[in-house]
Amino acid sequence: MPFHRNVTLLSYADDLALVSTGQGDRVARTQTGFDAVATVCMDLGLKISFEKSQAMAVMTPTYDRSLSIQGVCLQWVPAYQYLGVWVDQRLTFRKEVEYLKERTKTRLSVMRAISNTRAGKTHRVLRLYYIQAVRSLNDYAAVGLVSLADTNKKSLETIQSCIANHPRGSPMDQCTGLTE
Repeated sequence: MPFHRNVTLLSYADDLALVSTGQGDRVARTQTGFDAVATVCMDLGLKISFEKSQAMAVMTPTYDRSLSIQGVCLQWVPAYQYLGVWVDQRLTFRKEVEYLKERTKTRLSVMRAISNTRAGKTHRVLRLYYIQAVRSLNDYAAVGLVSLADTNKKSLETIQSCIANHPRGSPMDQCTGLTE
């Protein structure tokens, strides 16, 4: 699909993101790109999920002009989840950090339950659960976490360190980094 040199289509499976960069009228270039994608989708018999389709201006003010796909206007949003990672307008990934902390809290509850029972509470079981259920969250989001501000990095590192270095036999309740 031919696009303007400053327009790129990112795709993975059925998830697409159209990115327009550079000087000039990015909204017009983006609309032209959307029209091209919509045409190809129609030709291939593919349906666009309008509920999941949104627009986001990165590192610039939100535009007052509308973008549309097949006549459906897109909502401008301050953050968008693409491939499971929250990307925000300023590329701070603060929303992703909050999302990770919330997901980690849930998984830590399970880890607490495991560590407080007599059955199956070996260090090996806790370590395996940590690697598979907790650490995998940050591993998956690593692409966005690379550019985190120091305060956000420290927040996540404190949680990970507390869980990973949890002494054998002591309750998981000592990991308080999630309440900050």
